[in-house]
Amino acid sequence: MFLFLASSFAQLPVTPTECATDTQGFLSEPTRQALNTQLTAFEKTSGHQILVWVGTTTGETPLEEWTVRAFQTWRVGRNGLDDGLASRVLRETVLPRLKTDNYDAAVTEGVGPILTVLGGKPLA
Repeated sequence: MFLFLASSFAQLPVTPTECATDTQGFLSEPTRQALNTQLTAFEKTSGHQILVWVGTTTGETPLEEWTVRAFQTWRVGRNGLDDGLASRVLRETVLPRLKTDNYDAAVTEGVGPILTVLGGKPLA
């Protein structure tokens, strides 16, 4: 699972070393650290790998294509298991908060439903 809020360059950046990476200062540092702790713990207990990565632009590359290349290059996720979900969460939770410049809430409240579903519970 990959949650993208803002993306990177047409070329992929260096593979992230943490679950929550913000190369642009989009998130407050306490929020980024809390997300990293939460997502690392979730991966250890559930096996589901979730990354939050914030950068600047995908250039001319469509976000979907860029994301697929990132999955493959960064080796995100688990072989043979597609547990992607982000489209609904982005549309219903993340984007409305971004429109009000509430960046920390956009990410933290976007991660919540993903963890809920991957934890075995349905979205409301």
